[in-house]
Amino acid sequence: MIKLSPINNKKVWEKFIENYSGHKTFLQSWDFGQILKEEGYPIWRFAILNKKGIVGIIFLYKISAKRGTFLYAPHGPLINENELTERTKNTLIKSSILSIIKFCQQQKVDFVRINSLLPNTITNISLFKEIGFKNAPLFVFTENFWLVDISKSEEELLKNMRKVHRYSIRKAIKDGVTIVTSQKPSSLNGFYKIYLETAKRHKFTPYNYSFLKNEFKIFARNNQVLLFFSRYQNTNLSAAMIIFYQNTAYYHHGGSLSIFSKIPASYLLHWEIIQEAKKRGCTSYNMWGIAPPNKTNHPWQGLTFFKTGFGGSYYECLPTQDYPLTKKYWLNYLIEKVRKYKRGYA
Repeated sequence: MIKLSPINNKKVWEKFIENYSGHKTFLQSWDFGQILKEEGYPIWRFAILNKKGIVGIIFLYKISAKRGTFLYAPHGPLINENELTERTKNTLIKSSILSIIKFCQQQKVDFVRINSLLPNTITNISLFKEIGFKNAPLFVFTENFWLVDISKSEEELLKNMRKVHRYSIRKAIKDGVTIVTSQKPSSLNGFYKIYLETAKRHKFTPYNYSFLKNEFKIFARNNQVLLFFSRYQNTNLSAAMIIFYQNTAYYHHGGSLSIFSKIPASYLLHWEIIQEAKKRGCTSYNMWGIAPPNKTNHPWQGLTFFKTGFGGSYYECLPTQDYPLTKKYWLNYLIEKVRKYKRGYA
């Protein structure tokens, strides 16, 4: 018997995530929930319980739009599958998801959207399909990651990079590029200018300033965020907002200017990020999303070439899953299908 029980204690929540051995990201952290709460989203945090106690957690928030309202689980739920047989594991996941759906029905939303970190396997696809889910037309947060194991020595990390990346790091140093970091709120203005120009150039929808300001402010309370800037001739050429959470550094936001295009400042920027992450005791650098391997015309191909050149491995999550609750869901489905096509993700 599975049931959901509200969690109002940050220590209990974070302790579960700390002990959780599966894939996880900062999107299920307590502080990320606080960011969304400050942005005005209704949020819920639940323990997933069986007779033995807490077997999982789920963070949900409500997104309201004219085309449909839904509850969304970013990179969750996290369900402890340790030492379970395949059959028992699937039963636990299924029962947990059904409990989540029941709660969402009570909130009278049009659908449920789950962006799970479970691997994209036939078993997991079938499990969600049996419940009644379908692949979402669009994702809110990335469905795959490029992960760099930074527990290795700096020599090994450089050796595992693409040759052009090693060369570009050395060239940036020779050209006089420097890397500066900041945790000052005032530095966010400079970061945002670079970020907006990048969004315009690459035609993606940027986060608003309020969201980034709250994200920076809340993670800065525990020294878990840092802004990195690459500088050349007194000009910031590229920037990154890095979140440090439970032994992993996350490249969540970033950008670059188109000036001085022959100066490989971004290569040195990420090499410095890796070194800072190692100093903080991180063992992994999550460079966030890349293009799926089978999508050669994907708009992220250039970004993918850049990220994969640092060495590492690809992790593909289960595609974002939707569970329709009302007929209005299909209006949202059609609108997002068109958006996916226009963005070149199809």
